[in-house]
Amino acid sequence: MSRKLSQERINEIVKRHRPRGWRVRQSQHRWTWESAEADSNKRTLSVPTLKDDDSLFLYLHEVGHVKQDHFKLKLPKHREEFEAERFALHCFRNEGLPVTKNIMKGVRMRLCGWIDYDIKRGIPIQHHIARWAKHNGCS
Repeated sequence: MSRKLSQERINEIVKRHRPRGWRVRQSQHRWTWESAEADSNKRTLSVPTLKDDDSLFLYLHEVGHVKQDHFKLKLPKHREEFEAERFALHCFRNEGLPVTKNIMKGVRMRLCGWIDYDIKRGIPIQHHIARWAKHNGCS
């Protein structure tokens, strides 16, 4: 269950972390992780309607891709997603927002998916990321 934040607090956090020169597009139809994106050509972050901790975490994850220049680097997907997830977790903690068990469960589940994706493509997996994601326990 997502935790309700005041809209004012969400707006402050979004403004504070929005990359310079980037726009934020919100849509109620973007409620799956696969539908959020950071488009470097249009310099646009497309995210779900920002109304709770889950949607804010997704926004910060996409900001993490921008801030860490993932568009210019050639990293394995599991490494790229690990860095974006860690960025969002760091922001949550710095903003004094609780990182719930639900958020951590989602983070680890998504990372396990990206680890499996890279394994299928024959990309070597970085062990510290697999260990952090508890990959052996994922189905």
